[in-house]
Amino acid sequence: MEQRRDNMKTVLAESLRELMLKHLFEKITIKQISDASGVIRVTFYNYFDDKYDCLNYIAEQDLAAPFREDGLRVGTDQAVERVLRTVQENRAFYQAAYRVTGQNSFEEMVTQNLTKVFEEYLSIHRKRGFMEQYPDALLAMYYAHSFSFHIRRFAFIKNGEETVESMNQTIHDLTRTPISGFIE
Repeated sequence: MEQRRDNMKTVLAESLRELMLKHLFEKITIKQISDASGVIRVTFYNYFDDKYDCLNYIAEQDLAAPFREDGLRVGTDQAVERVLRTVQENRAFYQAAYRVTGQNSFEEMVTQNLTKVFEEYLSIHRKRGFMEQYPDALLAMYYAHSFSFHIRRFAFIKNGEETVESMNQTIHDLTRTPISGFIE
């Protein structure tokens, strides 16, 4: 039953993703998403509160879930690469998604989802006794904002200007080097 529920959520989310390639998010209706999914409108509300909740599901699945699947077990480098590949493969969608601004901005959705997963990661893997004055929640927010910035930047880079590998290296270098490392 749970797999069927996840499948329907994915179908609805994929319909929203496809619609966003053709229409402004603000103009997309629940009926359009439902029709594109081949279900009645009421079915949509069995899975999502509104289209923002559906968009948030995409952000969680594409950008946070890889850290749960890979990162919580083996480290973050593989998860970062998976996220960047997803953004690269769906660049037009991400450009449209990042244009959703205001109270329910896509960027905030991304940051909130990453904050949750980074907090989970820290709760499992954080070194004990190391800079304990900084709580996991603060560190998770800090790194989520940083990674969210890089995802957005990568979404708007033209194909070929920067590769997944070079962006992954940039993220790796910048998150591991304090600002003082750049100052003489």
